[in-house]
Amino acid sequence: MNKMTAKPILTALSCALLMAASSSSASATTLLAEDFNDVTFIGTNTVRNVNAITSSANPSIRNQLPAGTTWQSSNAVNANVNIRTSTNDINTTGKNAATPAAVQGFNNFFNSNFLVLGDNGGAIGGDPTSGNMSISLPFIVGNGGSAVDISFDYSFYGQRRNPALFDVDFFIISIINEVTGATAWNSTILFSQPGDPDLFGPFSDITYLNQGSYFLTFELDESDLQNANGAQLINSAVGVDSIQISTVPEPSTLILVGLGLAGAALVRKKRS
Repeated sequence: MNKMTAKPILTALSCALLMAASSSSASATTLLAEDFNDVTFIGTNTVRNVNAITSSANPSIRNQLPAGTTWQSSNAVNANVNIRTSTNDINTTGKNAATPAAVQGFNNFFNSNFLVLGDNGGAIGGDPTSGNMSISLPFIVGNGGSAVDISFDYSFYGQRRNPALFDVDFFIISIINEVTGATAWNSTILFSQPGDPDLFGPFSDITYLNQGSYFLTFELDESDLQNANGAQLINSAVGVDSIQISTVPEPSTLILVGLGLAGAALVRKKRS
């Protein structure tokens, strides 16, 4: 193949792959999107309990979260799962690594409403100090199943009451089949002592899900160790925002289309 032949083929291949990429972007479908900015009645330093939203008799309030949203707390305190504004103390308080037993916060990581698991008000350091708290957001995968992209922003930090002793809290993200209860995907992030982990930022992962109904579940597990006085060694909280699950178009078909167009260009060139 000479250079005169190769040039139009490469041009055709580039155009075909560009078309495939454009088709991929256009055909992605959003299955779940939640930024909590529809949630109202939140003051500067107050919280809006998820329970107050999901159990409301007012449809306009219930619709502030996806229909079918559920929450759980092992110590039955519904304030442990709540929505706050970016001006709340838990966001504006810094990460005080020099004094790990002091109250802590997310250091202005969030710039709009966000979800909090593991703290019922104020900066990190109050109640609850232990237990499991979670929220589950429903979504549906259709068309025989699809690869999906799971993304969200998070900040996970805590008050370390005895940094000399090892302990760990867990932030667990799972996709649960609504019918079978089986875990289809999960990921775990650890906050531990000693040490000063700086756990925040965007999270993204891709997995394949069969057709069906699912929950995206965020859970904070503070079932950690206790000192001699019965106090937890770590008191942590996690903030979450910008949750999205979108389908990821299968790239193989699009690439084959691109190669097919390039091959057609080669055949035309040889005939000419």
